[in-house]
Amino acid sequence: MLAVENLEEWLKLHPDMRHLVRTLDDLTTKVEGCWVDRHTGTDELAKKALRDEMAAMKGELLGSTPSILEKILGSAVLIAHLSYQRAAHTASFAADNLGVQAARERQMTAAQKRLVAALKAWEQIAGKKAAGIRPPGKLALFVPDIAVA
Repeated sequence: MLAVENLEEWLKLHPDMRHLVRTLDDLTTKVEGCWVDRHTGTDELAKKALRDEMAAMKGELLGSTPSILEKILGSAVLIAHLSYQRAAHTASFAADNLGVQAARERQMTAAQKRLVAALKAWEQIAGKKAAGIRPPGKLALFVPDIAVA
């Protein structure tokens, strides 16, 4: 337990070094990493390329100051994207059995539906954020005084 406490203290003093301690990653980062590993296998170059692509996509989706909801939805989009890519890749292989090919295509269709749903949810929240908070009714910035007799 002392090691954990020492690490926490050290990270408080050096927050820029947190990325070096992979076990402290948030759950979404771990899940994204699992999907990258599943998609690339042992190919380290492909793994690096896919992680770079995911980082670029995440940066584009989240912007500079994302909310918690945007982080969750952004991760859902990335994971759904990886899931769809994996299913499409698997479906592209020839199958000896028509049942196997049909199952692969169903899996790809389900992954595509999850991707579309994740994108719609992200787009809805991003659209609301871009529109800003609007006051109910019309906003009156200046109401002229009634003429005083």
